[in-house]
Formats: sequence, C-alpha cells, structure tokens
Amino acid sequence: MSNHHPRPWLAAVLSLFFGPLGFLYAGRLVFAILFFFLTLGIRILAFVTSGGVSLFASIAELACWLGGAMLAWYLAKQRPAREPRWYSRWYGMAGVALALAAVVYLSRLFFYEPFLVPSSAMLPTASRGDRLLVKKLGYGHLSINTLLLGRLPASNPLARGELVVFEDPVKRGQIGFKRIAGVQGDEVAVRGGRLIVNGRDTRIAELGVYRGAGGQGAQVAYLRMRERLGDTVFETLVQKQGPAPLDEPMAFAMRERCSFTREEMRCAVPPGYLFVLGDHRDFSQDSRYYGFVRSDQVIGRVVGIYR
Repeated sequence: MSNHHPRPWLAAVLSLFFGPLGFLYAGRLVFAILFFFLTLGIRILAFVTSGGVSLFASIAELACWLGGAMLAWYLAKQRPAREPRWYSRWYGMAGVALALAAVVYLSRLFFYEPFLVPSSAMLPTASRGDRLLVKKLGYGHLSINTLLLGRLPASNPLARGELVVFEDPVKRGQIGFKRIAGVQGDEVAVRGGRLIVNGRDTRIAELGVYRGAGGQGAQVAYLRMRERLGDTVFETLVQKQGPAPLDEPMAFAMRERCSFTREEMRCAVPPGYLFVLGDHRDFSQDSRYYGFVRSDQVIGRVVGIYR
C-alpha cells in the first residue's frame, strides 16, 4: 500500500468537528486520547463550579477547541509520508470516535447524568437553572436525556428526605425534581403548609424571612422553615401571610387512597409508589396535584447541586 502524507487542513477541520479525529488522522493516537480526556475534564469542571472558575473553564474549553485544531494542523504538516496506521484510516477514526463517545453515553446511561433544575419549586434548596448531578446506578432507570431505553430491577432503596429526579407525570419528556415525603406504607398529610408523616410533624424550627420572586416576578416575602425527614434536615418556604388553599388535584391513579379538603390532603402511599413534595410549598406542583410517583419512574438520586 502506498505512502500517504496527511493533509494539514483536513486534520484541522476534523479536529474542529470532533477534537480527537484530527489527531487520529495525523497519526497521533496518544494525542487523540489525551485531548479527549482533557476536554472532558474541563467540561466537568465547568459543570461543578460557578462564578470565575466556571467562566475560566468555559474559556479553557474554547481555547482547547481552537488550539487542538492548530496542533492537529501542525502535527499533520510535520508528519512524513508513510503508510497510514489503522486509526488514521476512515474506519479506524470512526471506531475510535465511537468508542470514546460510548464511554460518555454509557456513563450517563448506567452511572451518573447531569440535569438542570426545571423550576423554582425547590427553593431554597435549588433555583431554576441550577445543575444537578444524578446517581443512576442502582435505580434501574436506563435513559439518556429522559429518553427511556429500558428498566432494570432497582437495588437501592428510596428513603424519605432524599432528592430525586423522575419522569414528570404531567409534562411528558421532561423531568420532575422533588423531595421524597413518603414511601410505601406511609401516611402523609399536608396541612396548612405543614408536612406530617405517620402522625409526626416534620417542622422543627422557623428561621426567618426569605425574599424571592412571586408568580408575576414581584418580590414576595416567604417564611423559611427547617424540617426533618428521617436523617435529612432541610429548609422549606411557605407564604408569610399564610398557606395558599390546595389546588384541585388531577384524577390520578389510586386517588381513592387520599382524602381532600381545601386545607389538607391526606394519603396512604401504596406499594411501589412515592409521595413527593417541592421545598417551595406554595409554588410547587407535586404529589398534591398529580398524585403518587411510581418508584420505577425515578431516574436517580441527586448527589450534587451546583449553582
């Protein structure tokens, strides 16, 4: 087979399309792998940091993208004409690129996946647009970007107080992000902004006033409360002037396990289901409205919140 001299311009274009490709074409397999993990590390840094560090990581990612194209161009220009190695051929480049992409997507499918907080329903714990890192291993939900590919038996139990991401029961194709208020066998009551689980009030202290945006964007004063569910201590918000009346709930499955008044909702959580609530009690659409969430709808448990 004849010798071949890589075209520098093509190496640069391939690198701009997908960083490692330009290095593979230039015959530099080690550079391709190192560049992939360097850019992956910078993206992770940008995800888990905020402020100046996150901005620096974003600038560094752009610099790597452009610098990688220039370096691939230079390496291709300096490489003498020779028989191309297997990874410099089209099928080799495609195979290596697919393998590297598989590392990312299989990690998201089975182990951890990032999400954005979809609303302000979890204030003060998390704000709209905050980034979530969700552990999927052990919860059996095989999905990427909410596209469900399959389910496996769950091996990790779900506990009261945990933050979970799940398939939104109302907005199909979107995520819900709430706190587990009750698991199967629990009796859960929400009364006047207070959560009572198995006859025990979860509120343990009033912390003062929290000011945030209301429904029309105007600043509204809320009361910040400290609550406990199991071993989890967290904060919630309720309206300072008193709790809003409960909205009329949907006709959800097993609604007969709940009783309703304008001031209280009381439910017995059935096997295989969860009762979830937002921490922003008067601004959250949750199990008070759409009912129980099936345990197999849980995508995973939130292990990190980044602002």
